[in-house]
Amino acid sequence: VKEKFTFSMNYKGNNTITGMLIPGLKISPNTTIYGEYDSDSRNFGLFVRSPGVNYKEYEAKGVTIDFGKISEVVKSKIFLDSFQYKNLVLENFDADLEAYNDIVELGFGWFNSDKSTEADLDLALFLSDKNTMQLEINPGYIGREEAIWKIANTAHLDIDSTSFCMDTLLIQHNRQKFLTFGCVSENPEDRAYLEVEAFDLASVDTLLGGALASLSGRVNLNASIADLYEKQIVLAEGEISNLAYEEYELGNISLSSTYSGKDEDLDLEAKLTLKDEELLAFEGGYNISDENPLTGSIAMNSLDLDILNAFDIPEVNQYSGMASGEIEVTGDFNRPAMDGYIDFDQATFRVEYLNTYFTFSDRVRVEEDWFGIDYKPIYDSRGNEGFIVASAFHNNFSDWNYDISADVDNFFLLNTTRKLNNVYYGTAYGSGTLQLGGYEGFLEINVDARTSKGTVIKLPLDETEDVSLENFVYFVNDKEEGQSVDREADLSGVQLRLNVDATPDAEVQ
Repeated sequence: VKEKFTFSMNYKGNNTITGMLIPGLKISPNTTIYGEYDSDSRNFGLFVRSPGVNYKEYEAKGVTIDFGKISEVVKSKIFLDSFQYKNLVLENFDADLEAYNDIVELGFGWFNSDKSTEADLDLALFLSDKNTMQLEINPGYIGREEAIWKIANTAHLDIDSTSFCMDTLLIQHNRQKFLTFGCVSENPEDRAYLEVEAFDLASVDTLLGGALASLSGRVNLNASIADLYEKQIVLAEGEISNLAYEEYELGNISLSSTYSGKDEDLDLEAKLTLKDEELLAFEGGYNISDENPLTGSIAMNSLDLDILNAFDIPEVNQYSGMASGEIEVTGDFNRPAMDGYIDFDQATFRVEYLNTYFTFSDRVRVEEDWFGIDYKPIYDSRGNEGFIVASAFHNNFSDWNYDISADVDNFFLLNTTRKLNNVYYGTAYGSGTLQLGGYEGFLEINVDARTSKGTVIKLPLDETEDVSLENFVYFVNDKEEGQSVDREADLSGVQLRLNVDATPDAEVQ
């Protein structure tokens, strides 16, 4: 029976039919489809134009598809104004597909108007039989205007029912290189290799808008895979040099690992060194089949606490000093559980609201989602001694909250200016009990103390500001014993409770 017909369709709708056939698929109104078919010539054509198509987290805008078959040749051209998956956006996406006999050729690329990413890639697939094929990767590029990664040569990947063999595939940008070659097969002696040279971690953000903008450093790596059908052995040795997080220098990380796919077991050793001094060392394993796959230990030696300033711990900042210790790690890489201790040497931190610095040199206990100090000596910036009990809780190193209590004697507790706090400011020395607690955006301060010499508190009352002390300062006759009045002031995220015995040494202006 001879068949020859054309058809057209204009999609107006509310996704009723497509929603039933493919849940999650949404097609924009005014999508048009044209087509024709001729059984004599065995030709077929299809043209689609749509303002937009959505499927779950995938979105394409300005869709044009031209698909056809003429004799034994199938051709397709796809153009998208933009394609988006989560934070990845590709503009002016263009793909050409041509298939004939046992050959499939594919070329595709994109170009973002802000020059954030672009690509031009070309592949060909040759099918010898159902078990044998060859993938040809031709010269092309991917990246962005100032960092283009080029495929420098034509490379071939030969695949049959039992083996994968790659001749040299080289991808490079200036001194940065990715090189892969070799075979994996039933022969356990065969091995495939991956070499990475001088790869800049910032390039991950450069290529497709990744999420490692805070990290910098260069990766050198040699990896191989062998005995794919039995033990599935993966070996890797590498280094990340000049590793930094934001503006904080971390040092160099060296690592070596062995993975056995048969046992689903990874053995890993890693070290962090800075200026030839070993600061951190990790030795352990990761077994995928275990409920808690991570087991290992961290040895810490004179680690600079300056790195803590990168994590924006609320209300407490400007860390300095050194830390050493031993910590056992279990759980999972995404949520490690730790148990051990850290010994601090001249660990100094600043309480932001008070603008005062404190120094601690003793041991801190480390447990899952918790750090703690049991009544240890602490010193103010003048060298006066107090004793501290502290806990810091976190949810996988985020959502920090803390509680600190200190017994102090003649401690330097306040050092603010009017610019830092226009409600009250000055310097304060005291003896008694100090408690700090809080989380991001909130700080609670409780003080039960008596003032010492050097205390000068200033309460600004000038014509340039509307200041009211009605709910902040309440004067009582010193003969009116037993009277207690609770007063509260709005200190914008700070809850302050003071029970202060103001001695004649203290001055209030």
